[in-house]
Parts: sequence; structure tokens; C-alpha cells
Amino acid sequence: MKAFLSAVSVFFSILSISSPVVALPAEKRDDAHLLSAFTVRLSLFLFSQNMSIKGFRLISVKVAYGNSPSDEPKGTSMKEINGKSNDINHGFGGAYVWLVINHPDRWNGILPICDFSFYNMNCAGMYLIPFQRNYQDLAKGAGGNCRWLGFETTCQGVSGHADRAFLTDAALWRAPGDTTVPPAGWKFIGADLNGGRGGDYLYIVSR
Repeated sequence: MKAFLSAVSVFFSILSISSPVVALPAEKRDDAHLLSAFTVRLSLFLFSQNMSIKGFRLISVKVAYGNSPSDEPKGTSMKEINGKSNDINHGFGGAYVWLVINHPDRWNGILPICDFSFYNMNCAGMYLIPFQRNYQDLAKGAGGNCRWLGFETTCQGVSGHADRAFLTDAALWRAPGDTTVPPAGWKFIGADLNGGRGGDYLYIVSR
């Protein structure tokens, strides 16, 4: 948000500088108008480039289902950092489940993600989850509790989230054991997505 406000300030500052403040002879007035128009266009270009900073990249994570590995969304599914299975349901049967990430190169006005939340409870408990969360079950067809993933878009000033900046990337990590420490190259780590059902220790790591 600071970068956004800074860009707005620079934009309007340039506009004010480029505006003629003295009367010009008629023969020079057209040149001044052309220069002013050019400055406005340049300012808009620089403003749009400022919105492509990495702090505005990760804007959504959705759930996709399939009946076979070939159904995995190509190029957009969240990857396991060591090349292991990207399927959330791996080893449990049921549907193939992938997380699909969206991080465009340019900010498009949508609030980016600053943190993830995870819910593991009886499937009837979905009505207790805030409405903005994703109701697609990460354990679809595997039996047992339902598992839902949500994300936060407002973290500044919220208890427990004050150190969170907008995220630029996220991935899966099948860790060797229970941990709260993210692997090298990553800043944050969430809850074990397989907690309470065995299998791999499966985390979403982000930065």
C-alpha cells in the first residue's frame, strides 16, 4: 500500500510540474501542450510499471479436482518444492486435488494475499467458517474430516499477522517431519494440511 500511495504522489507531482503556469506566446503554446501530453502519458506508464512490483502478485489460490494425474492444471498448479506429488490427496485415495495459484505480473486492483488459513473439521462445520473462505474440500472423496483452505487479504495491524507483507509466491512442501520452520528460501509456513490423518507432513510455504 505504501508503494501504491507513493506512486500516486509521484504521478500527481509530475502532472503539476508539467502544467504551464505562465502565459506563452501563441507560437510556443502548441509545443507546450504537446510536452504536457507527453508528460502525462509518461507518468501513466511509470505509474503502471510501479504497480507491477512483486508485493502485489499473489492474489488467489483455488482448488481444482481431477480423476487422473493428467487432469492437473498445467503451469498453474502449486508445486511441491522438491518435485514430489502436487496432489493434496496423495496417498489417501479419493479425488486428485490441486491448488491453483494466480499471481499476474501486474497489479489489477484485487487485494493480494498476505496469509493462509486452514480448517480441519467435521464437514457440517463449514457453516462456522467466514463466508469469504473457500468451501472446496482438500480431502474430497478420502473420507474423514473436511479440510478447507482460506487466505487473508488484510494483515497489517491484526494480532499475529503484523509481520506479514503481501505474498509473492507459495508452494507445497512434503517435509521430513513435524515443523514450524520454513525451508531455505521461504519465509512463512502454515499448518500441516494432513494433520490428523497421517501420511506426509504437508505444508504450504510462502514468501
